[in-house]
Amino acid sequence: MTAKTGINIVFPDHKVFVGMDRGDTAHSYRVGEIGGLLAQYCSVNGVYLPEERQAQIASGCSLHDIGKSDGPLREILKKGVLSPNERRRVRNYHVKRGLELATKLGLGDDVQEIVRGHHEKWNGTGYPCHFRGTSIPFPARIAAVADYLDSWVNNNFPRRLVEPKGRHILEEAFGEIGRLNWEFFDPAVVKSFYEMLRDPAKREMIESFLSDDIGIFNVDV
Repeated sequence: MTAKTGINIVFPDHKVFVGMDRGDTAHSYRVGEIGGLLAQYCSVNGVYLPEERQAQIASGCSLHDIGKSDGPLREILKKGVLSPNERRRVRNYHVKRGLELATKLGLGDDVQEIVRGHHEKWNGTGYPCHFRGTSIPFPARIAAVADYLDSWVNNNFPRRLVEPKGRHILEEAFGEIGRLNWEFFDPAVVKSFYEMLRDPAKREMIESFLSDDIGIFNVDV
């Protein structure tokens, strides 16, 4: 159970993070926190998700990049800046390997769907399967928002250093989710995201998550 949200994020085997560097691990934890909180505001057919499923989605969000923990990718990712060929290799391999690990660990369907589908986009331009719209599993649509939000804030860290408390960066990050509505993200999830931000306590929590270990970069692929 996390100290900030009280969500029971399940880590079936802590060793899945051993091969990941500090940046990837910090990113994974933040995405788990944000995704778990967002899941509380999401519904299917007008019914909010039960707590057990919220916890599974939070766990899946925290494990979305476990494919990057595998040895063959680590030497590539250590470089930081990737060539186009290296980026394609990481994209294809980390999703495939992540799904293999999730299956091997016996993780639930929601977790496996997040590992496989968190890079899919609403307009069909994502990867690896180019799913479009509602063909993207619902948990993966939640994870996509959480993953993008944290990556965007971290990739703009240099600007944050010169802006008081990084306030403008956070506001722009929140605006990016709306800007990419219907393009990258499920409009129903985006609606839930802004509903969550209208709660001052929840907004403060999200801002806190985005500030944890800020500037410890992950390689965004």
